[in-house]
Amino acid sequence: MKTILTSTLCVALMSTLLPGQAPSAEELRGYCGCYRFDEGRLRVISYRRGPTGQPILLFNDLTSNAIRAMSPIGEDRFQFGPGLIQLEPSVASVEFSEALGSEYTVMRYQEGHGEAEVGERIGIERENFRFQRAGIDFEGSLYLPQGDQPAATIILVPGSEGSGVRHNFDAYPWVFAEAGFVVLAYDKRGTGSSGGSWQVSLEILAADVVAGLDKLREHERVDDTKMGAFGFSEGAWVAPLAARQDGGLRFIVAQSGGSMTKGDSFVEKHRRRFVEAGLEGVALETALQEKREYIAASAARVEAGNPKPFDARVSYDPRADWLLYDGDVLAIMGEVDVLQDTPACAQWLRDVLSESASEDWNVKVFPRAHHGMFLGSTGEPSEFANMHGLSQLAPGYWNFLLTWLKQQL
Repeated sequence: MKTILTSTLCVALMSTLLPGQAPSAEELRGYCGCYRFDEGRLRVISYRRGPTGQPILLFNDLTSNAIRAMSPIGEDRFQFGPGLIQLEPSVASVEFSEALGSEYTVMRYQEGHGEAEVGERIGIERENFRFQRAGIDFEGSLYLPQGDQPAATIILVPGSEGSGVRHNFDAYPWVFAEAGFVVLAYDKRGTGSSGGSWQVSLEILAADVVAGLDKLREHERVDDTKMGAFGFSEGAWVAPLAARQDGGLRFIVAQSGGSMTKGDSFVEKHRRRFVEAGLEGVALETALQEKREYIAASAARVEAGNPKPFDARVSYDPRADWLLYDGDVLAIMGEVDVLQDTPACAQWLRDVLSESASEDWNVKVFPRAHHGMFLGSTGEPSEFANMHGLSQLAPGYWNFLLTWLKQQL
């Protein structure tokens, strides 16, 4: 499972940008931020790195839920097309101006030949953030909301494998900071600028989260009575584990994960692929049985006390930790998530949370949404794998999420 956007998106975008066409990551950082337009409309510019390190700029509209990759067309000017990775034909252009230091403060947005709109950057400070655990150095970025008073805090818990680089959180740190939160996005161990290896158990990854929380408590802008975790994909399993280790987590958002086991999700992912490929009957059952046996072998190694890192991650059952958790919980799932059986996972989590110590919980399923909340058309695994036809997040996603989070303030 990947964090928000899969590496497939990065590969697809790399094929659309001409060599040398994209600005450097340092240049892109100057454009990134949250811009407010008339009537409070928010548009966010974020960037991530592709598999070869080439930066990619992303446009996010919190009203329409659009998310698009941007292509440079001149100095401080970009355009984007009708789809997430479809850059042509151009449907809108963006131009940045009035640099203050290394950051631009004004965005000019224009759809087609329509009237241009002008938005101003919101004053969100970003500073480097470092913490250590068990001899490993972690690097991250801390996003500070406007004002100077201590604020509720969110730690972003990354997804699986090597996808856990802080920039893969895209618009989320900016959006949450604009909403009034202090936000920590860090490079998961073994990714980005953090040391160590990501091939460890979920318990170790949870202990990394706790170390980040402990360091956050030393910051003058952090209200340590209102600390929460936002777990993406694999991070949605890590978050309740971290809550068991750290009793100070008062709320958890679990998105696209955290229900049943990762082993169950592994089997479902392959089932969806097999069905789309045309397997049925005995052929389908035979292929699925092979995957079930693969996961069963992992569970057996865990039981015998000699698990591989993969075994420990796919065998963890979060039921006990969810039952113990007494903070607020929001679980968000996509109806056609190719990496989990959403109907079964949603019902499982509702059943568990109804028996838990939590007095305020909600399980929200967005229709036609894929992993990462991308709005699908066919809902098939291939649609999510190649990203063609995707152009926005699920309708109402940002409004629903931010309404729930602001209750935590």
